[in-house]
Amino acid sequence: MGTINWKKPQIPILSNVKGEWLTGLEIACPAYWADHLSKTVQFHQSMEHLARLDEPVLLEIGPGRDLSNLVSRYIDKKGIILNTVKSEGEEDGDYSFLIKRVGLLWNSGIEWQWNHIYDSRDRRRISLPTFPFEEKLLKNELTEQGALGALRELVQLKTGGAQNEEVYTIGWKSAFLAPVDREEKSKGESILVFTSSHPVCSAFLKLIEGESGKVTRVACQNSFDNSVESSYGINPKRFAHYTRLFTDLVYKGKRPNKIIYCWSMDNPKAESDSKAFARFKAAQTTALFGLILLARAIKEAGIIHDIELTIITNHLYSVTGEEPLFAENSTIMGPLKVFPQEMSFLKTRNIDFSISPYGDQHVQERGARQLFQAIQDPPTDKIVAFRGEKRWIEQFDVIELSGKMPLLKTNGVYLITGGMGEIGLQLAEAIGRDYKAKLILTGRRLSVPGLEGGEKGDSILHALQRLSAAGAEAMYLQGDVGDYEQLEEVFRLGENKFGKIDGIIHCAGIVDEKLFRTVLESDESNVEEQFQAKVYGLINLEKLLENREPDFCLVMSSISTILGGLAFAPTQLPMLT
Repeated sequence: MGTINWKKPQIPILSNVKGEWLTGLEIACPAYWADHLSKTVQFHQSMEHLARLDEPVLLEIGPGRDLSNLVSRYIDKKGIILNTVKSEGEEDGDYSFLIKRVGLLWNSGIEWQWNHIYDSRDRRRISLPTFPFEEKLLKNELTEQGALGALRELVQLKTGGAQNEEVYTIGWKSAFLAPVDREEKSKGESILVFTSSHPVCSAFLKLIEGESGKVTRVACQNSFDNSVESSYGINPKRFAHYTRLFTDLVYKGKRPNKIIYCWSMDNPKAESDSKAFARFKAAQTTALFGLILLARAIKEAGIIHDIELTIITNHLYSVTGEEPLFAENSTIMGPLKVFPQEMSFLKTRNIDFSISPYGDQHVQERGARQLFQAIQDPPTDKIVAFRGEKRWIEQFDVIELSGKMPLLKTNGVYLITGGMGEIGLQLAEAIGRDYKAKLILTGRRLSVPGLEGGEKGDSILHALQRLSAAGAEAMYLQGDVGDYEQLEEVFRLGENKFGKIDGIIHCAGIVDEKLFRTVLESDESNVEEQFQAKVYGLINLEKLLENREPDFCLVMSSISTILGGLAFAPTQLPMLT
């Protein structure tokens, strides 16, 4: 060893001889290597140094995962550990196993020299079918008369004459749940339960673990933890924790057939309505954002077999009309409708209860039995609600358009948020022409001609001229509905000029194409932009209308809340209003 021309290491080396990081040319001394052969290995001391690293990425070189298992005892709450050679009995081929590890390391932030990875493998250019780029313009079929007719049907319940379209409302019907063969249904299934502190979840776990031997729990906590077999703890805000969870499940042969997501049962509380924003944001950690990270991690782990994802909620729907509601968790509607459209292997459903965590234990245990029985069958019913002993499924009922409620009136004062948008402006023009109304239009554009310039400034002036020609008296006020102070100023200025506001039409929203992303492309920032108008704006409207008495407040929505659609998961809740 003394004849070797040693150089100072270029990367840090954690020495099992000294139990610490090497600082210089200790390895150049022959005595160091003699100690390596003859003295006690300082593995424990070395691992204590390794455990101080922030979320390390560790790769075991060589067959098996003996070292990985030893190291995991020291960093079981953080980091990712991977081996490079498959263990005996694994189905993957050697190359497939290795290349998957390359992908997992890349997903953890490791940069690769890809040309070296594929040096020994032939790559050929493949010709794909060409695209003709045949542009086709689709004209907006929403005319002024059509917009006004739609508005009348909604706020006037117009009667008489033929109706081109039926008007629907969400309803519920009682449905029988057939008993199942528990032993047959549970046999061989791997079930992953994201656990809640709600007593229904606790009682359900006792039932499911008694019937199936392959149940894995995932608790919501700050740090990653797998110190107990078949039990994990992850931070719902950390995508790395989700990926590590599913990577570990795949390695251990526990790919889930069913995921029971109970995290959305725990409804965050606030001391007063003034904390509505904070309560809503807190709910999204385990509702919309948690589900998006969950789906992304499943995809990243390479799991593509069929999975039933059951999302459990509490107090989400008004079935009997007497339940307390927690509408903040309505965000789960996006994943519920869109996940199966973007990832066909995910089959989703929502099961809702209305059970207090502080109520009757008998009622809580009944809810657990209902949940256990419900998950035995495939998710053919997308939305199910249990109320008492009854099981209800969502349906759409046709409204009988009888009677008349004339809410729009001549010379009425109407506030239209997003009034410079295409639909908002068409409604304004039609209402102004038919009712000679006084209109307050809001938008985020600057309202002073000349300061903004260009097409935007001209379009505002042109729109006001159109409304004036139609017979309306209109004013435009710049203001973001998601900002309470700006919306309050809109109300103040509008009322100072026109007097009491008779009705509000909430059209504000963001239709920027870049915000419509698939689940794998979504992040919290672009979803927050959607929340600004439709969620935070609605909260602000509710507060500002507490001491006002308008005839109506009409909130515009989208058919995507019913049908879903590609790239609609992050945007569906804002439209759900």
